[in-house]
Amino acid sequence: MRIHPFHAEYPNMDFVTSNDAFFGSIRDEFNDYRKSGFFHQTEEAAVFVVEIENARRTYTGIIACADIRDFEEGHIKKHEGTLAAKEQQQMHLLIRFGAQTKPVMMAYRNRPEIDEFTEAVKAAGKPFLSIPFEGTEECHRFWRITNPERIARLQTFFREQIQTTYIADGHHRTTTLSIIHERLTGKPPYEGEYDMLLGAFFPMDQLEILEFNRVVKGRNENSLPKLIVRISQVCEIEILEQPTPPRQKFEFLMYLEGDWYRLRWKDNVLRQRRDRIALLDAHLLNEHLLRDILGVTDPRDDTRVRYVAGPLGLEGVRQETMKTSESVGFCLHPVSQADFRALADANQMLPPKSTWFEPRLKSGVLVKKF
Repeated sequence: MRIHPFHAEYPNMDFVTSNDAFFGSIRDEFNDYRKSGFFHQTEEAAVFVVEIENARRTYTGIIACADIRDFEEGHIKKHEGTLAAKEQQQMHLLIRFGAQTKPVMMAYRNRPEIDEFTEAVKAAGKPFLSIPFEGTEECHRFWRITNPERIARLQTFFREQIQTTYIADGHHRTTTLSIIHERLTGKPPYEGEYDMLLGAFFPMDQLEILEFNRVVKGRNENSLPKLIVRISQVCEIEILEQPTPPRQKFEFLMYLEGDWYRLRWKDNVLRQRRDRIALLDAHLLNEHLLRDILGVTDPRDDTRVRYVAGPLGLEGVRQETMKTSESVGFCLHPVSQADFRALADANQMLPPKSTWFEPRLKSGVLVKKF
């Protein structure tokens, strides 16, 4: 992997009275904030160590620029497909802002030398930027590395030890930059402007994979008894007095008309698909329940399907399901890191919204302009 320092724009915190409101509005207001003097720029090119602390744990990673050619050559691997419409939205934002306002989150297999490097940076001094967020009860801290020898040492670690990284969050941003790079390379005055992808690199043990749950509006003309009967043909069903999250793979929960059910895929359903590199609950749910029973042929663009982020838990699914009559909620077990890597290494895509990764960086904390 090739990583590079960059001149970062970062917020002037003297002008920010509400961190949650300011960073939450970056997507819409970045150009206005920049013109109004809300952002500084580092005088020297740098790489950054980032620490994100919340109530559960602390995550440590590195923010630097990746060479977009590493994505085009298959060293930066994706695990989800992208949509042309969303790529168009991202292209509009990139051109409009002339900047990447949020790093693409990437995971790599742990390397002790890089862990020791980041911990030494944190121990050597205070962060140059520290931003608390009330809404998520977390704090983002950043240490700046400008010394050429230290940067070169880190670059050597990545070049020699990190052959592959995996996109955790930011598939559309990555593919969109690659499209721009391909189309504008060799065309003055754009030469070199779109070579670098702003990335946040975290070792695998610093990332958590949480589930991405689903709520489907409408039952495809299935009455409650008929729906239960049809689901029982592919799943074992148990009604729950007190719901608890799914305990293992191939087990999931359903919320329906005020009741929670624990569902397990029947053995014959699993045997039919054992030849897959990694069989996920999302694969099975999309095929057997959403498509065959509820009539959702393509979850990527069917407006009946709403996705609920893992951190919102069972209560988030319940609340979303209760918004409309005849909705059905599903809570899945998180995808394992082994399955995640296996599918990415095989260049196979996960179903849409299969994973929710923690931590998540805010837009506008570190920005790379073109």
